[in-house]
Amino acid sequence: MPPDELKEMEYDLSRLSKEKNLYVKLHDLEKGDDCRGEEDRVKRLYDQTQRRWKEDVNREIPLVKLEDVAYTVSKMTGVPLFKLEEHESEKLVRMEEALHRRIIAQEEAIRAMSRPSGGPVRD
Repeated sequence: MPPDELKEMEYDLSRLSKEKNLYVKLHDLEKGDDCRGEEDRVKRLYDQTQRRWKEDVNREIPLVKLEDVAYTVSKMTGVPLFKLEEHESEKLVRMEEALHRRIIAQEEAIRAMSRPSGGPVRD
């Protein structure tokens, strides 16, 4: 979407064109010529601003996040993907060891809680 500055210039160009045409119809060529000069100046400024804006838009590279890729892959393949950040998976790997340091005489419960499902696995 173009910036407000370009929209304002478009409005000014439209207004100046109408004024110029009105002065020409009224045979006030001096004011018509002044409007044409102002219209040309605003048009040049508009073209420069629009060109700069388009270059900036084309230069901006959208940032694609891991979540975006996961979502797209999930939608394309139909396979649900779950986000598990690296530091969280490292915590899970060390969870059993950490629980052993804090909890005494609960070996079976600690092993069950340290499994990837987060709870005991039933056979």
